[in-house]
Amino acid sequence: MRKSGCRFFAQIPLQIISAATLRASTRLAVAIRFVDECVTHVKVSDATFADAKEVFSPGEIVEMTLLTGFYMMIARFLATLAIDLDAAPVDWSQSDCVNERADVSRCSRGPPHKFG
Repeated sequence: MRKSGCRFFAQIPLQIISAATLRASTRLAVAIRFVDECVTHVKVSDATFADAKEVFSPGEIVEMTLLTGFYMMIARFLATLAIDLDAAPVDWSQSDCVNERADVSRCSRGPPHKFG
């Protein structure tokens, strides 16, 4: 288990991200440190935030922070209510509601939204 105490992060095979990859990708290295600090300490250090501002736009920093917070909220929700994870990933391509050729009238939530 990683120092964050989050079981999900313990399942990620971080060894697949080689040291060379991290050196080659400053953005990846900063993103991993940013998220790790956000999960572990809630607030990232001033140094990490400054590094993030060097390689990410303000919008990207907001998105990374929001996504991390959203994941933590979901993880706490599932853990508190003892909700088991699915045994296998859901194959959304088989869903009538996301298949572009589907008869969207069969979807209980209506047709998917189109943006742009």
